[in-house]
Amino acid sequence: MIRLLIISTLLLFSCIAVSQKNDTISVFFDLDNRSDFSKTELKARLDKISKTEGQVIGYTDYLGSAAYNNRLSEDRAKTVAKYIAANWAKQITVTKIAGMGELPTENQTSVDGDSKSRRVDVIFLKSERIKTQIVQESENITIPFPSGLEALDIDTSIASNVVLKGVEFIPGRHYPIPESREKLDQLSVTMKKYTTLNIEIQGFICCDYTRFDGMDNDTQTMNLSENRAKFIYDFLIREGIDEARLSYKGYGSSKPKVFPETNEPDRQANRRVEISIMK
Repeated sequence: MIRLLIISTLLLFSCIAVSQKNDTISVFFDLDNRSDFSKTELKARLDKISKTEGQVIGYTDYLGSAAYNNRLSEDRAKTVAKYIAANWAKQITVTKIAGMGELPTENQTSVDGDSKSRRVDVIFLKSERIKTQIVQESENITIPFPSGLEALDIDTSIASNVVLKGVEFIPGRHYPIPESREKLDQLSVTMKKYTTLNIEIQGFICCDYTRFDGMDNDTQTMNLSENRAKFIYDFLIREGIDEARLSYKGYGSSKPKVFPETNEPDRQANRRVEISIMK
């Protein structure tokens, strides 16, 4: 059986494009605090920023349970977002508020936790006109559809996370490598076999733990992990899976499988998508 796959090819030509670079301001909280933070540096920086968009991302250290830290990090992000909205609403549009829980830390033995992880990152995207030589063109390529695929070996009776082993992404892009196609087809077969299965598709990136997310070179936006998850989401919808059974979310580099990363296999292990079984 033959299926048509649309693959985007990059051709070169001379043009002008807009690139977005990020500027991050971090503010820090005391242990277990979710409402008070030092505003001096943040205010000084925000007063100099012209009209732009931003994301507000909260974190905690390793002290406390995962559930507590998720809520604490979200509350911290909301506190900072409210402060920005109250004072710079005309200049700054906050497009994302999220709590990402605890940041990975190599040394988790101190009873005082890690003060550098008890923070909120305010990430601004600033545009810059640059010269580039890139344009997209689509071409039809026929590839054989894998036959006889079996569903993924997962326990659908419990809520759990399943790493889509074999689904690897091109570094800096939200497109999987061609060799990942069979695993994506297996995921489709799984969703069709278990018709009541609801999942959240979770995207992750590697390498940079100073920011919430990474630059997507395809879209020139700072939401690479979310775009990777959405790629799988869109793929399943095209395969006929009801979108009511699907959701997706980008988790950046907040939950690495390997930490610290010391080589390319470590980085590739974190450059991944997981499937969270919701019910």
